[in-house]
Amino acid sequence: MKKLILLLSVLLVVSCNDRPDCINTNEIFNKHSPNIKEYKDELVNQLRLIDNTKLKYWIKEYEVIEEEEFIYFYIQGDGLCAIIEINTTAEKIKKETELTYNGLVPVHTEIGPTHTGIEFLNLTFNIKQDSLSTEFIFRDYERRGFD
Repeated sequence: MKKLILLLSVLLVVSCNDRPDCINTNEIFNKHSPNIKEYKDELVNQLRLIDNTKLKYWIKEYEVIEEEEFIYFYIQGDGLCAIIEINTTAEKIKKETELTYNGLVPVHTEIGPTHTGIEFLNLTFNIKQDSLSTEFIFRDYERRGFD
């Protein structure tokens, strides 16, 4: 029985970490961190150039910064290899995306921080960009890789 539990645990870990290797060739992504405006602006530019239906997302980490909640995702596909910082603060989502919550569980409670490496499917977010800041704000996902 212990061997079966161990085997199932190993299979779960392997299935959660099947993100393919990618090599970033974008100098701006190499030079800046994902939470820096230059990085985010370049990511916006790249997202406009590629087929977004080919993108895949995996949770990298969950972080609280100055009372705002963020989930960092690896984002890969159609030549893109980057990390995206998505704001998952409930109040911010409600304000910026006009979503109504009706008692929905906060995003971080449902999908982070314990789901590192899990693939997300059809992750959507709003982009709020001006001369001072660029922000990706969580919107929705149709299905998680761990449903």
